[in-house]
Amino acid sequence: MNTERATGIITLLEKYSYISVRDLANLLHVSAPTVRRALSELEREGIVVRNHGGVTLAGNGLPKPFSYRFSDMKEEKRRIAQAACSLLTDNSIIYLDTSTTVMCMIDYLKNRKNITVVTNSVPAIQLLHNYGIPVKCTGGDLNDESMGFVGYAAESYLASIRTDFAFISTPAISLDGRISDYSEQETHLRKVAMANSACSVYLFEKQKLNQSAIFTLCSGSDVDYLISNADLGSVFAGMEISEYRSDPDIFIAHFR
Repeated sequence: MNTERATGIITLLEKYSYISVRDLANLLHVSAPTVRRALSELEREGIVVRNHGGVTLAGNGLPKPFSYRFSDMKEEKRRIAQAACSLLTDNSIIYLDTSTTVMCMIDYLKNRKNITVVTNSVPAIQLLHNYGIPVKCTGGDLNDESMGFVGYAAESYLASIRTDFAFISTPAISLDGRISDYSEQETHLRKVAMANSACSVYLFEKQKLNQSAIFTLCSGSDVDYLISNADLGSVFAGMEISEYRSDPDIFIAHFR
């Protein structure tokens, strides 16, 4: 499937909720048969539902497949990831979770000295290996949705080591700072990673703000840093933070 086209369709459906095939074709500048073929594949994967000449998302609030999340808003994710890497020092041991925002950090790790990465993410392991960056895998049971290892074995491994930084992201953070996820197993694993790291860093794009998922990870003030392209100073005005911009569009809130 054309991933860019599929991402374009999903983005439009998130904006309009329901849209006709003709309007999709016009907005994407492709033919109606091309849109129908893409919709057929998305429908087979359970992502969209077609009816009466139009289409809707199959389940608002459900996580998207990894391939679409990775291509979605990639430039925003890269800027946030680059800002996250600015916190690192050489000789660090870091944890990277399965989120696509965190995975974008890997491109900026290759110029760091003696960085060791611990992760449960299969795609991250492959990319780290390509860059020659030392990587330790948690092992465990493979979650098909996140393409990451979860479960008792993964949690036990993370509980046995100490990292300098844990970089995490989830699909949702509310205006009162509640950080949440759709996966219970991923949430458990992130809690273990945070508990066994000297510094925890939460990354999110502004589209995730004012969103809520079923499983609570923590409060925004429970992490050491929040990094986003959302204006954290106005959102978390009641919290005691020191704030600075790493570039004109990125905000870093330091709580400790």
